[in-house]
Amino acid sequence: MVSRRSFLVGSGAVVCGSLLAGCSNAANAAFSVRLLNQSLPRQLINQFRSQLAKGKAVSFTPDSKIADIFQYLETWQEKATGDKSDEESRFRLPFIGQQTPTPASLVSLGDAWLETAIAQNLIQPLNLDTLEEWSSLPPRWQTLVKRNKKGFVDDSGQTWGAPYRWGTTMIVYNKQALKKLDWFPQDWDDLWDERLRDRISVIDQPREIIGLTLKKLGYSYNKGTLSDIPDLEQELKSLAQNIKFANSNTYLQPLLLKDTWVAVGWSSDILPILDNYPQLEALVPPAGTALWSDVWVQPAIANNTTPLLADWINFCWQEKSALTISLFTDGIAPRLVTPQRSTLPNDVQNQPLKFPAPDILDKSEFLYPIAPSTQTEYTQLWQTMFASGHNA
Repeated sequence: MVSRRSFLVGSGAVVCGSLLAGCSNAANAAFSVRLLNQSLPRQLINQFRSQLAKGKAVSFTPDSKIADIFQYLETWQEKATGDKSDEESRFRLPFIGQQTPTPASLVSLGDAWLETAIAQNLIQPLNLDTLEEWSSLPPRWQTLVKRNKKGFVDDSGQTWGAPYRWGTTMIVYNKQALKKLDWFPQDWDDLWDERLRDRISVIDQPREIIGLTLKKLGYSYNKGTLSDIPDLEQELKSLAQNIKFANSNTYLQPLLLKDTWVAVGWSSDILPILDNYPQLEALVPPAGTALWSDVWVQPAIANNTTPLLADWINFCWQEKSALTISLFTDGIAPRLVTPQRSTLPNDVQNQPLKFPAPDILDKSEFLYPIAPSTQTEYTQLWQTMFASGHNA
């Protein structure tokens, strides 16, 4: 399974117990949402409840990892189809032995999880007839969630998710550690610098790390066949000499300890720590990078009769909500990716780490699902990279 951002605790403004205490219990709610903890501003949820759900039973429940939310989708589907009993399902939940939560009306997933969720029949397509704000999404985000029944991107497919914020893969480095070199990385090419031998930590994601190598060589992150790139394997072996750790959970820890000097990871991990660690500096590579997006999806067994489901998605896509998400979380709402960027508030415009320049965005890509044969190539190349015993 693609596990991009599967280990992450969300970033940005909080959705905490004090807020949820004012909401109805999920089991009794007319509309319930499970979302990544701290991924939405508190005021956004309060505004929805007061403006569109006043007097109605609604519930917003935070989870610490996208992987936990995905596991709930699996558990709900198993119970609905009779594949697993409630007792058996408890052993699959994030905390062993807990009761299976009531199925939610909507849940938040990362775009990397869409393929598997669709292929396993864990979610159902959205009804665009009720989503009048759909047209406010830039075409790139519309394309991202239009999939066939195998989960592959398909312009003629149905719409399986509602993107509401996005971010990037970026470089972060320890200025104190690199100061003695009087040199700092500026783009992906610099990760191959000999001075970084055994000094880089990265997320343990072949699509990301092999993908940035493809970008360095002038190819797309989504290139279908890798075997016809003559220099790729040698480039990866050279990069592997500089990578000391590859771990999606802990790649930032050695950077803080100066055990590594440079790291590659997700903006949702990196941006929240910059204020607390002034020795760190980050950049979005000018050559272009990988993009990720959080999306609302509807569980396959969810009741879709409540108008609050469409109300919530449309609400998240409105301009005012898009600004709130972009100002108070570590992501940007898709709606703000517009040619009229100069009309946006300065607090949104002037954040190049969170909202990269248009020319960088134009060269950046979402990671689309790839064919099994290509996935095998990635796996083999990844294993070959670290065959010498690096800490992958």
